[in-house]
Amino acid sequence: MTAGQAPRTDAGQGQRTGSTLVRPRWRDSLECLVLQVPDIILAAVILWIVHRWMGLSAPWAVALFVLWVLKDLALYAVLRRTFLPPATGPEALVGGRAVTRESLAPRGYVLVGSELWLAEPVHPHEVIAPETPVVVRASRGLTLLVDADGPARSREEELP
Repeated sequence: MTAGQAPRTDAGQGQRTGSTLVRPRWRDSLECLVLQVPDIILAAVILWIVHRWMGLSAPWAVALFVLWVLKDLALYAVLRRTFLPPATGPEALVGGRAVTRESLAPRGYVLVGSELWLAEPVHPHEVIAPETPVVVRASRGLTLLVDADGPARSREEELP
């Protein structure tokens, strides 16, 4: 990937950021939901046994099963980040916001949270002024590729 290219997306493969493949979110969500299948099967078996042997009525058994599944869906929405792999390195910063500390012509430093990172504009021959809000679009090694988050950028025809 050259400095002027945006990250490439392969169908079903995720997004390439620098040399790292970032998995699509739907795939992580599917894996988390698959982990709930044994729990749902166990609840169904227990409710069926209680229905057959202890006389729990069928409508009550179905209602309890539906409540159990709704409980799993609600907990998934709350706890899904627990099941996702940790986001580390410059790839974790893609999509985040930063502020330039010096002119990016062709490279300089940006402040991401409380850390200074080396950065370049995504578009070649672009100059981004200091104190300009930027968005991290990709990474190449430990260098972030950023794009100005607004009209505060200027293009130069040719840099020496």
